[in-house]
Amino acid sequence: MAEKVTSLEVAALAGVSQSAVSRVFTPGSSVSKKTADKVLAAAAQLGYRPNVLARAMSSSPTSKTTSTPRWSNACRSNCKRSATTS
Repeated sequence: MAEKVTSLEVAALAGVSQSAVSRVFTPGSSVSKKTADKVLAAAAQLGYRPNVLARAMSSSPTSKTTSTPRWSNACRSNCKRSATTS
């Protein structure tokens, strides 16, 4: 099985950033025609195909880092108090 070509390799060949490669393959993203042409030519030369599953996982709401809500600290304090006063 052949090695998968990465967006980083496409970016290097096209002389653009990895984020530019990502924008070219993201519908509705802002990218110049010149950049898109360079990226698409490099992608075709290398046989690059975007990983749709990885894209879906990285853009899902659950993939973002979330912080613990502030109320959890208050709840912990109240729970400890309740446990010690029973």
